[in-house]
Amino acid sequence: MDFTQPCLHFDIHKPTLGRHYDIQDSERNIKAYTAEISVFSVGKPDLTLIQGSSRNSSSMVAASHFKKIGRTIRIGLGNTDHAPGQVHWEEMKAESAMKICHVWALTLPDGSRRTFAWKKTSTHRADGARGGLFSTNYKLVDMTGGGSNVVAVCTTSGAFTENAKLQINQDLGPDFRVMVLMTFISLYEVLRRARAASQSASGSS
Repeated sequence: MDFTQPCLHFDIHKPTLGRHYDIQDSERNIKAYTAEISVFSVGKPDLTLIQGSSRNSSSMVAASHFKKIGRTIRIGLGNTDHAPGQVHWEEMKAESAMKICHVWALTLPDGSRRTFAWKKTSTHRADGARGGLFSTNYKLVDMTGGGSNVVAVCTTSGAFTENAKLQINQDLGPDFRVMVLMTFISLYEVLRRARAASQSASGSS
C-alpha cells in the first residue's frame, strides 16, 4: 500500500439539539459527511453515514448497529436502504471489561486483512486540536504490525461541547476511510448515550 499520501483531517460536530453529526473536510473546507442518529427505531441502524452535503439516504455509505450484549458494534459498508444485499458487515468489539480497547478488522484493496484498535492515549493528539481539562485523545493502531503504528488520532473537545478533530495518518483506501469515521463516531455516540443516561439517572434520584 502507498503510505505517502498526506494526512486527512476532519472536524466533527454534533449540534446541541440535533440528531446528527456534521463532518467537515478540514483541508478542502467542505462538508464531507453527515452521520444521522436514529432513536427509538426498531430494526433501523443506530447511525447512518451520508456522503456529501446532502442528507439524502441514496448517498448512504455506511450504517451501524449497537449491540448491548457483548459490547459489540456492527458496521455495514454500503447502503442498507437502497442496496441491503450488497452491504459488507464488520464488527467492532470491546476487548476489555473497562472498554478501553475497541478492535475491528478490514480487508484492504491489496487483499490483506488488517486488524485495528481504538485506544485512549495521553501521548497523541490530532493536529490543531487544543488540549484541555476535559479533552480526550484516542489513537487508532494497526494491530497487525504489533500495535506501534498509529494510523489515526482523534481528539474530543471536552465536557460541554460535542466536537472532535480526526486525523487519518495513512489513507488505506475509501473503505478504510469510511470505517475509521464510522467506528469512531459509533464509539463516541455509544459513550455519549451512556453519559446522558447516567446524568438522567442522577437527576431523577
